[in-house]
Amino acid sequence: MRSSLRLKTNATFFFEKRSYEKSLESIILKNCSKENNNDTWLRRWNENRLALFPHFWENHFHISTILESKCLTGKILDFGCGSGHIDIVLAKKGLTIYGIDISPTAIEIANYYRDRLKQSVKNRVHFMLTNISAFHPNFKLDSCLMTDVLEHLPLETAKNIVRELRRLLVEDAPIFISVPYAKNYNDPDHCNFFYSVEEFNAFCNAIGLTVKNSRIDKNGT
Repeated sequence: MRSSLRLKTNATFFFEKRSYEKSLESIILKNCSKENNNDTWLRRWNENRLALFPHFWENHFHISTILESKCLTGKILDFGCGSGHIDIVLAKKGLTIYGIDISPTAIEIANYYRDRLKQSVKNRVHFMLTNISAFHPNFKLDSCLMTDVLEHLPLETAKNIVRELRRLLVEDAPIFISVPYAKNYNDPDHCNFFYSVEEFNAFCNAIGLTVKNSRIDKNGT
């Protein structure tokens, strides 16, 4: 059984690599060559390429943890959606997601994959290149997702984000947040490190969020 699963996984990665690799490389190189763009996505392409292919995320622990929490309902805002892989998996499972990010590379990758979904799934996931303060949908969102975002945000920036979330979300909307434990992922862009549940809760309280439940996941987030 394990051998069969491994063969299927390897075959899926091979198919995705063959199908998507040239297009992804073109997107990343094009955007990273633009003035004032940083090399974050180029670094990911060189160091963690498999994480840019859809199959990597199908059984990722983020997915099971998000679904088990049962806190994401209705129209869901994904703040800092990145390349949109998590949102696409959740949309396939029936959730409706509006992902926003300030990275042109991230949103172009997200929409590249969205364009290849069947229409029923495509209708449930939307990606927009925008700063949160410039995001003005004509409706309130019911819940919010923030995966691997807070570790990148200085305290004052995070406070401003929370103020904008209050504008966009219905009152008392639940927010699902995940951050790396301590220095997991070893990302040079991280400016916050959470070594305990108490440190994470204190940061959330300092930026204006009330923590209802938090834990250290077995995978280190």
